[in-house]
Amino acid sequence: MKLSFVIFHFYLVFLMGCKSDSTAHTSVAATTKLVTMEESYRVIYKSQMSSKKVKEYQIINSNEALSNLVSEMNIDPKDYQVFLNIDFKKYNLLAYYLGEKPSGGYDIVLQEVKENKDQILFSFKEIEPKLGEMTTSVISAPCMFIKVLKAKKIVIE
Repeated sequence: MKLSFVIFHFYLVFLMGCKSDSTAHTSVAATTKLVTMEESYRVIYKSQMSSKKVKEYQIINSNEALSNLVSEMNIDPKDYQVFLNIDFKKYNLLAYYLGEKPSGGYDIVLQEVKENKDQILFSFKEIEPKLGEMTTSVISAPCMFIKVLKAKKIVIE
């Protein structure tokens, strides 16, 4: 048993150490391209507490606009890092606000995303608490932030 194990490992090391034909290797490598696909969009932040009183959305396209937004919102300092990593040369930031709600239990769901060559359509769904459901008695204002490639025109349905 031990002898067959040693022989197996010897052949394994021997086969891995063999040189391959370099012309065959380069021809395969020349025909294979490594392409990295960038994500068209990604939800990067979601909260139940924003400072927006009405249902609206905005497109943020610079660090200055982001800085203004972050200063007016109630974003926890530990969550700032998510926003600081946005490259505004490549991406816009879609901020979608549900507006002020009388209690907890409200939420935003990204229901559908349709994408074509030059635009991306977002469809959101508002979740409301069910009748009789226990909720917090704190005013909430749900929001969602989505990073979107600049090459795509943002359309809200």
